[in-house]
Amino acid sequence: MKALEKLNNVEKGRLLAGWFPELLPELVDTIKGTQQYLATHETEVREQWDNGFFKPNFWLRLAADVGRAIDTNGKKLAKSPRLFADELFDGYNALFTIDCIDKYKFAVQNVKFTQAVRLLFDRG
Repeated sequence: MKALEKLNNVEKGRLLAGWFPELLPELVDTIKGTQQYLATHETEVREQWDNGFFKPNFWLRLAADVGRAIDTNGKKLAKSPRLFADELFDGYNALFTIDCIDKYKFAVQNVKFTQAVRLLFDRG
């Protein structure tokens, strides 16, 4: 196995999904729900945008790309850690997915999941 600092986002996503397969259905639903919220409230999102790193167009495009991946693969994402990671953590999609997972860790109230997310994805 690679050292943690050598893992790419797809590999980290696969690890997380493999460690917590019971959370995948709810996690996929949460990511899709976030994407749908952004699509439904696009005007509001644009007006209230305060992220200095990304423009709202970029973020909304990432959300739409992740939403399409979820629509295309359906429930298979929640059953296959490999597919989950390949579709939702590939390229820039990882930015949106990791943001959703980072917010989900507070809702799920699972200490081990929270620790795993911090271990794999925290930059600070």
